Amino acid sequence: MEIKHFKFMMFLCVFMTTGFFDLEAQEVQITGSVTSTEDDMPIPGVNIIIANTITGTTTNFDGVYTISAKVGDVLVFSYVGYTDVKRTVGANKIVNVQLVESVEKLDDVVVTALGISRKEQSLGYAISKVDGEGLAEIKSINAVNSLAGKVAGVDIAQPNTGPGGSSKVIIRGNTKFNGSNQPLYVIDGVPMDNNTFGQAGQYGGQDLGDGISSINPDDIETMSVLKGPAAAALYGSRGGNGVILITTKSFKDNTKSKFNIDFSSNLTFDQVVGEYEDVQHVYGQGIKTPPKDVGDATGMWSWGGKMDPDLEFISFDGQIRDYGLKKNHIKSFFKTGHTAQNTIAFSGGNQDANFRFSASDVSMDDIVPNSGLHRNNFSLRGTMKMWKKLSVDAKVNYSVEDVGNRPYLGYSGANTALALLGLPGNIDQEWLEDSAVDANGDYVFWNSSTRIINPYFSLYHMKNESKKNRVLGYASLTYEMTDWLNFKFKSGVDTFNYDYYNFSPLTTPLAEWGEMREIDSKTTESNTEFLFSANKELNDNWTLGGSFGGNLMHFENETNTILGKNQGAENVISINNYNEYVIAAENPRKEVRSIYGFANIGFKDYLFVDVTGRQDWSSTLKQGNNSYFYPSVTGAFVVTKAIENMSGKFLPYAKLRASYAEVGGDTDPYANNRYFDFPYSSNGANFSTVNGSTYFTNINPSRTKGYEFGLDAKLLNWRVGLDVTYYNQTTFDEIMNIPISNANGFEYASINAGEINNKGWEVMLNIVPVKTENARWDLTFNFANNENQIVKLHDDAKRQTLARADWISSLITADEGGSYGDIVGYDFKRTADGTPIMDVNGMPVRSDEQVTLGNGQYKFTGGITNTFQYKGFKLRALVQMKSGADLLSMTNQKLHQQGAHVATLEGREGWSQSELERENAGITAGNWVATGGYLAQGVIEDGVDSNGDPSYRANDVYVDPREYWGNVANAHIIEPFVYDASYVKLRELSLSYTLDPAVLKQLGFLKGLTFSLIGRNLWLIYSNVPNIDPESTYSISNGQGYEYGSLPQRQGYGFNLTAKF
Repeated sequence: MEIKHFKFMMFLCVFMTTGFFDLEAQEVQITGSVTSTEDDMPIPGVNIIIANTITGTTTNFDGVYTISAKVGDVLVFSYVGYTDVKRTVGANKIVNVQLVESVEKLDDVVVTALGISRKEQSLGYAISKVDGEGLAEIKSINAVNSLAGKVAGVDIAQPNTGPGGSSKVIIRGNTKFNGSNQPLYVIDGVPMDNNTFGQAGQYGGQDLGDGISSINPDDIETMSVLKGPAAAALYGSRGGNGVILITTKSFKDNTKSKFNIDFSSNLTFDQVVGEYEDVQHVYGQGIKTPPKDVGDATGMWSWGGKMDPDLEFISFDGQIRDYGLKKNHIKSFFKTGHTAQNTIAFSGGNQDANFRFSASDVSMDDIVPNSGLHRNNFSLRGTMKMWKKLSVDAKVNYSVEDVGNRPYLGYSGANTALALLGLPGNIDQEWLEDSAVDANGDYVFWNSSTRIINPYFSLYHMKNESKKNRVLGYASLTYEMTDWLNFKFKSGVDTFNYDYYNFSPLTTPLAEWGEMREIDSKTTESNTEFLFSANKELNDNWTLGGSFGGNLMHFENETNTILGKNQGAENVISINNYNEYVIAAENPRKEVRSIYGFANIGFKDYLFVDVTGRQDWSSTLKQGNNSYFYPSVTGAFVVTKAIENMSGKFLPYAKLRASYAEVGGDTDPYANNRYFDFPYSSNGANFSTVNGSTYFTNINPSRTKGYEFGLDAKLLNWRVGLDVTYYNQTTFDEIMNIPISNANGFEYASINAGEINNKGWEVMLNIVPVKTENARWDLTFNFANNENQIVKLHDDAKRQTLARADWISSLITADEGGSYGDIVGYDFKRTADGTPIMDVNGMPVRSDEQVTLGNGQYKFTGGITNTFQYKGFKLRALVQMKSGADLLSMTNQKLHQQGAHVATLEGREGWSQSELERENAGITAGNWVATGGYLAQGVIEDGVDSNGDPSYRANDVYVDPREYWGNVANAHIIEPFVYDASYVKLRELSLSYTLDPAVLKQLGFLKGLTFSLIGRNLWLIYSNVPNIDPESTYSISNGQGYEYGSLPQRQGYGFNLTAKF
C-alpha cells in the first residue's frame, strides 16, 4: 500500500512542478518601506500579502520589503497591534506605507489541530510557536533539540548517547506507566512514528535513534506546540501527551524571477570541555603501593602510593613505566568532532502553480574515535490550482541515514567511558591502543574487572552499523464548494526500513565464541482523512465555523531479529557465519477508525467558544470496549475589546481563556491475545513460549481529563507581552500490571487502575526594552512548574517500577502517594533526627529498608533569550535552566569505590601516618586504635537512655578511607551519590550579520546573505553534579534519574551561512 502512496505522490509532485512553467503573468517588482505613524520608526516583520492569494513576504529589520505583483493586485499590510492597510498596485513601483496602532488588532494566525489555521486571539488554550529561522541557525542533528529552553512547559532531555541518538520530550509531565509519554509529531498534517528502535536498559545497550531525527532543520518553517488535552483533543489518544506540529517550507511568491535558490551551510566543531574535574591527582594505581607485577597492574584502583615520576611500576601490558601523573590521560582519547550540514533548495512558480525542492547532506564525525553519522534528505513539494475551485497539494520526503559504531551505554562492558573513568592518574589511555589484541588478534585482558572491555577493542574490532531509509509524504485535494464551505481529502504515509547489526568477534569478553545480532525492521503507517470546513459571517456581530471529518489510520510493523552464536570463519562479518541461531519475529498491526468534528462561534470579535468531539474505534481493545469518545470545550474573552475605553497604551490588549477536555487511550497491538515467540535456545534448539507472563482482563480505554485557565496581555504600548497559564490534568484508569498467583500460569494481570495528576503554571514574558531606528533589544523569559502526584494505584500493587539497577539494589518507581520517577534505594541507617549511624568500627550501617532518596523528573524549567540588533548585526544568547530533579550517579559511586574521586583524599594522610606509628610500635591492627584516617560524620550507638531508647555518641573512630568507601559500595548505600540535578547552561550563542539591502540591490543576483558565528553548550554556569553533565542519562525511558558511564561534557562552536538567490 505504501508503494502506491509513494508513486501517487511522486506523480502529483512532478506534474505540478512542470505545469507551472506554462503559466504566464504580467508582473512588476514592488518595493517600499513600512513605518509607524507614532514615531516614524521602521517596523520589521510586517506581513505583506497579495489579497486572495498565498503570495506574500515580510519586511526586514529596516522595514523594507520587495514583492512581485500584477497591476491591479491589492497588497495587504498587517502587523500585530496595528490596523491593516491595503494598497492597490498601479504604475508606481515604490509603495511606502505607514501603519496606525490599533487597540483592536491581534490577528496573528497559528496552525492548530488537523492543520487548521486560526486567529490566535480566538483560541481558548495555550499554543506556542517557534519559527524555523531560530531552529536552523544553531542546528542540532535532532531538530527537536532546538526547542530546548524556548517553550514554557516543554522539557527536553538531550542525553549524550552518540551520533543519531534519541531525544526525550515531555509536555506537562508524565501520564503513563507503560508506553511512551512523548508527544505526537505531525509533519505537514501527517503523523510520524517516533518510536525508538532500541535503547539501553539496566545492563546496558545502545541508543538506536528515533523518528524525529530524520527531519531536516532547514526544511522547517515553524514548530507549533499543542500542550494540553484541549489543544490536542482532535488527534485522539495519540495526542494525549501533547502534539508538536511541524510545518515545512513551501514556495513563497515574493521575487521577480519566479525562481528562487536558497543555500545554507553549517559547520560546527565539538570538543570535550574537560576531564572529570573532581578526580584526585595525588595517588596512583595500586593498593597502598604501586603495582608489583602484571597481576596487580590489572587492578584499576587508585589507592596506591603518591604519584612520583622518579618511581617506576609495571603496567598491565608488562611495560616498566614511570609512576608520575599523566596529564590529559583521559581527555587525549577524545578527538575534535565536526558536523557539516548543507542544504540547497530550489523553488518557483506563482500562486496558481508552484514547487519547492530541497536536498541536504549531513556528515558527523563524533568526538569518540571511529564513530559517526551520514544522512541525506530530499524533499519535493508542489501545489497547483487545477481550476477555480479545485487545488491539489502533494509532498514527498525521502531520507537515508547511516550510523557507524554507536557507543555502548550504561552498564555495558563495551562502554568506552566505563573503561576510561576509573583510570588511575599514572596510566595514559594511549597505552591501551597498542595492547587491545595480541599477535593472533585475540583480545588481551587488561582489567581485573574482566567485563570492562578495552575501548580500542570495542571501537575498532567490535562493530555495529545501522541504516534507515524513510519516506514520508502526502497528497491532498481541496475543493471550495462555496465562499464559506470547502472539502479536503488527504492521504499520507510514513514508511521506513531499519537495518542494524552488532558484531562481537571471537575472544570478546562475555561473547568469547563470537556473536552477531541482526535486526531487519519495516514499519508503515498510513492516514487517510476527509474534512468539511465552514466559516460564515452571519452578520456584523456573529461568526460561525465548523468542521466535520474522519480518519482511517493503519499501522504495521514487521521485525525479524537473528542472534548468531558460535562464530565460524574468522574475520567474516555475516549472519551466515555462525553455528547456532536464535530467531525472533514480530508483526504488530493496529487500526484506528475515527470521526470528529468541531464548531466555533464568535461574537463581536471578542468572545469565542469552541466545542470539539472525537470518536475512535481501536483494534487493540476487545470489541465492546474498543470505542471511546472524548469532548472538549474552550472559550476566549478579549477583555480590551469587550469593555469600551478599557484599552490604551498601558494595556492595549488582554484576553482571558479557559478550556476543558478529555482524551482516551488504548494499548499496544495484541496485548489481549496469546501468541508464540522464540526467545531462547539451548544446544542449538529453539524453544517457543507464549506471552503468558501477563493475563489481560477486559481492559477499557484509559482517560485523561484536564482543564486550564490563561491570560494573554500586551502592555506598555505593546512593548511587553505576558502569557500565563494554569493547568490541571488527571489520567484515570491507567493500564497497569499487578502481581497475581501463578497457579493459573500467569504472573501478572493487566487491569485499569491508577490515577496520575499533573498540575502547574506556565509563564512567557516578552519585553522590548530598547527600540530605536537602528537598534533593538528583545528579552524573552519562559518558566514552567509541574507538580506530579500518583494519587492512587491498586490495593494489590501500590508501586509501579519504571526502571531498575539491580546491581546496586535501586529502583525508579511510581508509588501511591509519591511522585512519578522516585529514586529508591538504600540509605545510611539514621537516628530520629537523620544523623547517619556507624558501627563500633566506624563503618557505615545500611538502612533496614529501601527508601525514597530523590526524584528524576524536573519540576521547574525555564529559559531566557536575549536578542540584540544593531543595523545588520544580531547577537542572540539563550540561557536554559532546570531544577527540582535528582540524579543517581553511578559514575561517581564507582569513582569513590576505586579511590579516584577527590573526596577519597580525606583521611589518607592521617591513615598512612597512623599505620606508620602502629608498625613502629609493633602492634597488630586488631589491637591498635587508629590516630588518624577517615572520620565519617555520624554517631555510634553506645547504650540506652532512661527511656530505653538507644543513646549515641559522636563517631570518633578513624578508618581506612579505602575500606570505608568499599563498605559503602558493597552495602549498596547509594544516598551519597544522589545529587541535585539542577543546572544553568549557556545553551546557545550566536553573532550574525545580514548584508544591507542596498548592497544586495547593487549585486542584483543575490537576494539575501547572512553569516553567523555560533556556539552550543558553551558554558555550564551552575551544577551540583560532580564530574558529569547533569543532563547525562543512558536512556530516554520513563525511568529517568540514572546515570552510569557517561561521556564527558562537550561544547560545539562553528559558523552558519545562508544565501538567497
